[in-house]
Amino acid sequence: MARIHPQSLSRNGGVSTQAPSTSEVKLHSRGEVARALAEVEDLASRDGEITFRDAERAIRESVLAIGRAMVVLFLSLREDHVVARLPEGTFERAGRAFRRAPRIARNLTTLFGTVRYWRTYVRGKGSGARGGYHPLDLALGLGADRLSWNVLSRAVRLATELSFARAKTVLSEFVPNAPSTEVIEQALLGFGAHAEAFFEMQPAPSDDGEVLIVEIDGKGAPTAKASELAKRRGKRRRRTLTPRSRRDIEAAPNAHATPRGRDARRATSPRTPRSRRWS
Repeated sequence: MARIHPQSLSRNGGVSTQAPSTSEVKLHSRGEVARALAEVEDLASRDGEITFRDAERAIRESVLAIGRAMVVLFLSLREDHVVARLPEGTFERAGRAFRRAPRIARNLTTLFGTVRYWRTYVRGKGSGARGGYHPLDLALGLGADRLSWNVLSRAVRLATELSFARAKTVLSEFVPNAPSTEVIEQALLGFGAHAEAFFEMQPAPSDDGEVLIVEIDGKGAPTAKASELAKRRGKRRRRTLTPRSRRDIEAAPNAHATPRGRDARRATSPRTPRSRRWS
């Protein structure tokens, strides 16, 4: 049987160009399980040295291959179930006439990697009727991004703590095919648009208890190192007053007192009148 799994989301790599039957997909799934068992037996019976690190990596790849095969099998079985409920010939939906069209292939990135599945397309019928839909995608809630919601949600969760590029790198350590940084950014903005409505609908926790409100000033938490504090705590250089600032201090009502705050800043750094700023 020809290969049913693509190399990536955009590269098929000699994958089958015809929709496989459900029996063929079942046979492929059994073959992946048999290959995984044979590989484990081969790893355990080797005469040469083998580390658990290498064996674990090989087993992980086998498990991912089994996962992809099971996903394709589920989609194939669900396609048969959904299509069996469609009326024969022309039928109406939402006031429009539709008819069945041949199955169309699609690549989908999942937690186990990229899979390729086939689903029926329902085309609009009539003069000027355009557009249609895929009953399987509509029934399963699959979006148009060719990415499963599980992959997108994990990418968005990482992007709330890391940069988009770093989130893609970290996610690549756990899934075979991580979405691009552009897709992660758009998904984050899409999820974030519903955040306010989500929190408004959520009730307060039943065991929330008392709420402690702590007010913090605008300085922020101290993060300076000891070396930086030592420089700040050194002896400060005394500023010399200009003749004009000295006259202003002496003409003040409380000239005997040392000016503080805004008065001190004005005395040491007199402001230029507005009429002279742009001259």
